[in-house]
Amino acid sequence: EDAQKAAEFFAEGNKHFQNRRYDRAIAAYDKAIELNGSDFSFYNNRGLAYYARRKYPEAINDFTRAVELSPENSITYNNRGVAYEEIGDRDRAVAD
Repeated sequence: EDAQKAAEFFAEGNKHFQNRRYDRAIAAYDKAIELNGSDFSFYNNRGLAYYARRKYPEAINDFTRAVELSPENSITYNNRGVAYEEIGDRDRAVAD
């Protein structure tokens, strides 16, 4: 039940993201995470929405959580590295 609802909120968030409604996307991802906090893609995509809003520390936090949940997923490291670059942390950007 919760997993299904979480997936629906995730899909809603993705739709908002595609339409550049980033605040709405973040709200939908928040709901997905409340219902299922173990899916790395929920954090990764919310991180992308925060990044689009230029909220880099929030984006980095979400990308970090996504990395913790799925350390083998290279795209999340790339996303976090780009966010680190935006805040001028080149050492961490290069590490990711």
